[in-house]
Amino acid sequence: MKLVLSKEARLLDQEAIEGWGYPSEMLVEAAGRACWEVLQRQGFFTEHTGDEKIVVLVGSGNNGADALVVLKNLLFCGALTPASCAVVFCKAPVYPPQSVRDRLLFVVNRCGCPLYHWEEEKERITKFLQEAPFIIDGLLGTGVHQPISGAVQSLVDVVNEIRSQREAGKSPCIISIDIPSGLYDGWKAADGAVRADYTLAIEPLKACLFSPEGRKMAGTILPVTGIFPPPLLDSLTGGELQTFAEALPSLKKLASLPTNYKHERGVVEIYGGAEGTTGAPLLSARGAQYGGSGLVRLVVDNHLLPLVAPGAGGIMVVSQKGARERPLATDVMVVGPGWGNGPERASLFSELVRERPAGTGLVIDADALRWCENFSYGGKAVCTPHVGEMEQLLIRLNERSPLSFPQGKIVREMLLSQPLPLLQEVSRRLEAVILFKSHILWVVAPDGRWSVIDGLVPVLAMGGTGDVLAGLVGAVMARIKRQTGGVDPYQAAVIAGLLLMEAGKTVQKEGFCDPTAVVAAVGKLAGSLWLSQG
Repeated sequence: MKLVLSKEARLLDQEAIEGWGYPSEMLVEAAGRACWEVLQRQGFFTEHTGDEKIVVLVGSGNNGADALVVLKNLLFCGALTPASCAVVFCKAPVYPPQSVRDRLLFVVNRCGCPLYHWEEEKERITKFLQEAPFIIDGLLGTGVHQPISGAVQSLVDVVNEIRSQREAGKSPCIISIDIPSGLYDGWKAADGAVRADYTLAIEPLKACLFSPEGRKMAGTILPVTGIFPPPLLDSLTGGELQTFAEALPSLKKLASLPTNYKHERGVVEIYGGAEGTTGAPLLSARGAQYGGSGLVRLVVDNHLLPLVAPGAGGIMVVSQKGARERPLATDVMVVGPGWGNGPERASLFSELVRERPAGTGLVIDADALRWCENFSYGGKAVCTPHVGEMEQLLIRLNERSPLSFPQGKIVREMLLSQPLPLLQEVSRRLEAVILFKSHILWVVAPDGRWSVIDGLVPVLAMGGTGDVLAGLVGAVMARIKRQTGGVDPYQAAVIAGLLLMEAGKTVQKEGFCDPTAVVAAVGKLAGSLWLSQG
């Protein structure tokens, strides 16, 4: 599913109107009706008795008009009665109505729905909000590009305060149209926005929903499709929201043949481990093994061999000397899990990067990220930083050559609020794919491709899952190389991220666990895709 920046969404609307002849009213009607259909399928409002008012918050633009179309359809299908609704606005309509929003306000008012002006009836409206089973948020959309203020801010603050005081599972349920009001590209937590329980996200979905900070405000994201002509959507150059269900047909194309031997399933070599962190490379090796790699070799310091080898069933464990004396036909190297950061590591990292055979894929993880800016990788590597590692990488890159954005504390703010431009610049500089890890995953390639994998899988928030992911990326990249003859780090990062998130959802149903349970779930999932079941 397509992802775009807000400015690109506005240009899409403009092209639909000017280039395709879509009247603005037609777009609003299509979007609002599609939102209503999603609510119907999800079973919203089916048990509403009408004793409390459903409150619809209406902005002055097309987002408010979309919300009014939702309300109109709920009225027309009999799901709501006019007496059970309250329509609230901050900007009064003009009569006779000129805008789409004002005309729809006129329609629902003629149907019997009462209209309320926020600044004139705050006390009464606050009582409605406190008692409402549902609040439909259509205050602001993609036209916002700065923090909210004035009457809108005061209304949003009241809505959020009521939400924060409710008991778990109780009303009101807040449903935002397209994006939670106040959200925009570059939004920060201090800027203020509606904290929704559900967001009816109109395709193309907006990237601001998936920044690490913005994602916290959107609740459950329900995609709304069928508004724009497919050729118009296909013309967009934005990113993709990747989902396991949609990726399933292409994932199955990577299945092993019954006649494959171990090397044909991919060979992954992992450099990691230091005193006190021997678990990390083992987890990474298990991620590669359970991710379908036919041969995994773990390279550790000589003195760590007695610690690592006994628990490495099925994984070859050698020292660095042993690796040099017995080289493998390695498809992908994973460097960094639990590796430490001494000067000898920096030297070895440089040696591995420079001397790896042409065409060998590379996954740079954890401690090895400290030196990744020293090289350009020709599009054959994946770097896997979390927020802190990415922040430090940006600082070091800026010291070498100034980046095209402000430095200091604002770097971390941008990573959390608008990561895409930072990730794109780093990806281009390193000529490497960036797999940016938080409670969601961003995958950005130097050729301009980018994707988001939605997450919010809290069981994965534990030490070790990043190590598993690094090994899993290596396994998928090796599989792709064996089947196609070339590495595709971007596709490998996307597939590995999808597998990890889906495995996390599986184990989460059983409660908390350790990373080995995630590894086992990855193995079952990958096996169901890539092993012959006949």
